Amino acid sequence: MLRKIFLFVLLLPLSTVALADYKIGLMADVGMFTLEDPETSGTHRGDYIGAALTGSYPLKWRGQSVLSGIGYLTGSASASATDVGQNYSGYYVFSRWQVRTPINRSLPEMYSFFGAKYMHTKHTDRHTVYEGYLKDRFKDRDVNALEFTMGASYKLKHEGGSSSIPSIYIDFPLSGKIMLFGLSYLYEF
Repeated sequence: MLRKIFLFVLLLPLSTVALADYKIGLMADVGMFTLEDPETSGTHRGDYIGAALTGSYPLKWRGQSVLSGIGYLTGSASASATDVGQNYSGYYVFSRWQVRTPINRSLPEMYSFFGAKYMHTKHTDRHTVYEGYLKDRFKDRDVNALEFTMGASYKLKHEGGSSSIPSIYIDFPLSGKIMLFGLSYLYEF
C-alpha cells in the first residue's frame, strides 16, 4: 500500500507532461510539532528535522507547478509528570500545488502552496517523569497521519537552471493528530 502511494505521489507531476522540464531536488526541514498522545490529555510539543527527495514540474499555466516527494523525519518531545516524552521517526510522502504570488516588484518569485502529506511514524521510548525520575513507561506505537499543508516560499534562481527555495509551512492534521510547523530549504537541479 505504501509503495503504491509513494509511486503515485512521486510520479504525479509526470502524468501529463514530458520529462524535459521535470526537476529533481533535495529538501531539508526543521520545525516543531504538536501531538495528542492517548496516554494523557492535551497536546505535547517537540521538535523535528527531516530530509526529502523531491520532483517538480511547471504546469502549463504560468507561475504554477506541482512538487511531490518522499522524505524521512525524526524528532523528540520532553517528558514531564503530565507530558509523555517520546522519540519518533518515520517516512512521509507529499504533493503540493504551488502558485506564484508576487507581493510586489521587489519580491517577484514569491510562491504560496497547498497540498497533502501522508506520514507513518513510530513513537518509541514513551514515558513520563516525576522530579527527574521515571514515573510511567508506555508501549511504543505507530501513527498514520494524513495532513493538509500550506505555506509560502521564495525561489532564488541560480546559473545553470538550478534554484534554492526557502519555505515556511504548517501541516494541519486531517487524521493522526500530529501538527507540524516548520522551515524548509529545497535545492532543485
